Amino acid sequence: LQMIIIFEGTLLQPIVEICRDVKEYVVNIYNPGYMERSQMRRSERRIVRQEQNIENRLTKERDEARARLHEIDQESIEKAEDEKRERRRIEEKTKEEQDQILQEKERDDENQKWKERLIDLDNQRNKIINDFAATFQQMCDETSSELRRIDEAAKKSSALFEETLRADNKKTSSDFEEAKKHQRLEMESACTLLRDAQWASQIESQLCDRLFNLRNVHEPVRLRFTKLSEYLLEQFMNGLLNNSTSHQHALSELTLLREELKNEVATMAEEVNSLVQFEFEYPNAMFLKDIKSSIRKIIKAAEKLISEIEEMDSELKKFGDQYAISIVKLNKCQSCFEELEGTVEEIPTVTAINAKCRLF
Repeated sequence: LQMIIIFEGTLLQPIVEICRDVKEYVVNIYNPGYMERSQMRRSERRIVRQEQNIENRLTKERDEARARLHEIDQESIEKAEDEKRERRRIEEKTKEEQDQILQEKERDDENQKWKERLIDLDNQRNKIINDFAATFQQMCDETSSELRRIDEAAKKSSALFEETLRADNKKTSSDFEEAKKHQRLEMESACTLLRDAQWASQIESQLCDRLFNLRNVHEPVRLRFTKLSEYLLEQFMNGLLNNSTSHQHALSELTLLREELKNEVATMAEEVNSLVQFEFEYPNAMFLKDIKSSIRKIIKAAEKLISEIEEMDSELKKFGDQYAISIVKLNKCQSCFEELEGTVEEIPTVTAINAKCRLF
């Protein structure tokens, strides 16, 4: 009985029932009708157990059917989702293809517009090129005509300049020889009177004229340089130093100025030679040394200015119209000319000689 109580309600229920049947059999073995009742109860329990087994089997089958239906539903849902995704993918792909077709059509339209625009630009470019070629040809023709005119004018100017230069050189040479002859005669006369100790107003006048003539030798240079400076300054202020006419005129003036300076240097050099000879003949005439010293300063300053002028002339001839005479170069020439002017002013006067040597 304790075993029955212990195992009742556990997994050993069939054994418990068997034990219960054994118990009833032992207790009621001598009870009349017990066997029939016992057999009936066993039959009932067997039927109940079969019904329970059937019910359990049905429950299990129902659960399996539900699980199968659930699986089928899940598969249907998944399949529907797959089909939905596939339809969405197909729709998206179709839309992309449609967008691509539209984009290709837009690109084709844009390319067509660009081709038309390029054709239009080509036509405009060809028109501009043709117009430029016509304008350039016209400019070339006008430039050629202007160059021919300038060349003819330059040739005429050059011929006129050469003719003027020859005439000036001839006149300068004649004047130079005449001045040399006159100066020598004056100095000889003055020294003769000095040697004979005949210092009178006539001697003083001759010596004064002699020194005055020495100063006047510089006058052509002064006039030519002043004229050239005024011309170059005017051209520089007007911005016209780079054209061929200005260059030709400047070359002409520079050449004339250089010739005048060379004549001045030659005259002064001849005068120095004469003074050296007179110093040898009249050693007591100390004023001759002062005159000689001042004349040598004039020669040095004139040669310095000639060097600057020749440098400017060389650059003008070398670079032509591309060379612009700078204000620095002009200032440098002006400085040399002012130095020459100062040396000319240093030629002693009769009054200075008289005060220094007390000859008169």
